[in-house]
Amino acid sequence: MSRRRSTHWAGFTLIEVLAGLALLGTLLVGLVLARRNLIDQQRRAEKTLVAIDLAEALLNSWIAQAEGGSYWLASIPREDRGDVSTTLEESGGGLGGDALRRGRWMWRTRYEALPRQSQLDGIGMVRFDLFDGGSPESSEPVTTVELLVPAAQPAPASRGRLP
Repeated sequence: MSRRRSTHWAGFTLIEVLAGLALLGTLLVGLVLARRNLIDQQRRAEKTLVAIDLAEALLNSWIAQAEGGSYWLASIPREDRGDVSTTLEESGGGLGGDALRRGRWMWRTRYEALPRQSQLDGIGMVRFDLFDGGSPESSEPVTTVELLVPAAQPAPASRGRLP
């Protein structure tokens, strides 16, 4: 009985190896892109949380400045803007410096009258925006707070004007 020798080698062909490498490369690129997106989302979420903390600190400082028994919304500027750290220092309010060190935070308030046909007659809205760096005119706010205020109420003196 004669034995035949097989010349067939066990293993992968070059095409199979290249196809496997292409698949592995595609998976690795997908993982790298997903990780980058996750890091960007985390940074945006952290920036939003800092902005919310600063907005709360600013609102609390303005509320604390309300004189005697006056309506606290009267202490919120209607049309103004300023630097968050300067405004908090001037008002005596504050938030730990950690939040302020994470960027140059700016704020802006704008008064908007509600439409006449709304059921909220005599009510207006103050839109309070916070920006991280840059000019409020050239960037998108990180967070916005909208407050309903009496429309006929006179605006308080400006307290955050930039030079």
